[in-house]
Amino acid sequence: DDIEAAAAGVGPAGGRLLTPPTSLGRRGHVAVAADPEGAVFALLETGDGDPPDGAKPPAPGGFLWDELWAVDTAGAAAFYRRLLPYEGEKLALAGDLDYTLLSAAGRPRAGIRPHPLADSAPLWVNYLRVADLAALEAILARVKGLGGRVLQAATARPAGGYLAVVQGPSGAGIALQTWPL
Repeated sequence: DDIEAAAAGVGPAGGRLLTPPTSLGRRGHVAVAADPEGAVFALLETGDGDPPDGAKPPAPGGFLWDELWAVDTAGAAAFYRRLLPYEGEKLALAGDLDYTLLSAAGRPRAGIRPHPLADSAPLWVNYLRVADLAALEAILARVKGLGGRVLQAATARPAGGYLAVVQGPSGAGIALQTWPL
């Protein structure tokens, strides 16, 4: 709600402000920061307010979820709870995965899990919804030809559905996940 206050709180909470609040015109204002482990994230104060929360998952190709892959999950959860109006809840997921759900206004907003790639720095991962396994496999078949890499092939999730992680030519990654309606 207040980009200036949020940006000013990054340092005292243990992070580092990389760019101060900057105007995006009618879209609002953005600031870029890094958490104590170095995972980069953006703070956004929208000009017209946030879109309303949906009652059902997005259509295929739409944004599904944000997840922080961290080394110190408890420390990361504490940082984001100090910085933003988040509540943290530890979840017991399949395979004894240490998972923290961050919620605001009574709705899940993001998750924090142990980093699954040992040789990579902590990072925020964006998930996009894919309709089904056939669509996911078709996307993965195109990645190399588009100059990217498949970091994780389609893998069954313990909770159902499939997940894959790809990296584009710039090095940026994204998770692709099937999600039942």
